[in-house]
Amino acid sequence: MKKEDGRVRYTKMVIRKSFISLLDEKPASKISVKELCERAEINRATFYAHYESIEALYGSIKSELAERIRNYLIPVASNECQNIEATLERLFSFIKENEDICRVLLGDFGNSGFEEYIVAMLRLEFSSEWAKKKSIPVEYADDVFEFAAIGGTGLIKKWLKGGMKASPGDLAALLIKITEGIFSAFAESL
Repeated sequence: MKKEDGRVRYTKMVIRKSFISLLDEKPASKISVKELCERAEINRATFYAHYESIEALYGSIKSELAERIRNYLIPVASNECQNIEATLERLFSFIKENEDICRVLLGDFGNSGFEEYIVAMLRLEFSSEWAKKKSIPVEYADDVFEFAAIGGTGLIKKWLKGGMKASPGDLAALLIKITEGIFSAFAESL
């Protein structure tokens, strides 16, 4: 694979930042190439030299972010993680460092299936091993996972919307406390 030069990386970064700022104002389906190019101060030919369409740009941004999130969580899913709280803290620090894109993709205009995509991706990584580890009967595993994943995503969205006042470490501890409480209550009820 050929390495991109600095000008190409810069141009793509400007296009992406401009797109994210527009996504803060309206849904991706309402953003035109013309409008994006005006915001990025580039011409249409420059945009098309890097992306086929707005949808391709949006897809690229979503899949890159999802892959980075996945990389933080793989050790947890594969039971290689010795300290889940520290891993979640690193993930939440990453989200905080990338607040603009995370807030937009999980916000009102950006959430074009991104949250569902993340949950589906996590289900592939987590579901079976996770259920065994938590002693959750197979027939309930998918439902319990869905509840925990949507709840965790909701907590992250609330944190982003609220200005991220809690530290990444505090958020990680809270998420673990909530989910462990749910698992304990569920296990006791069986």
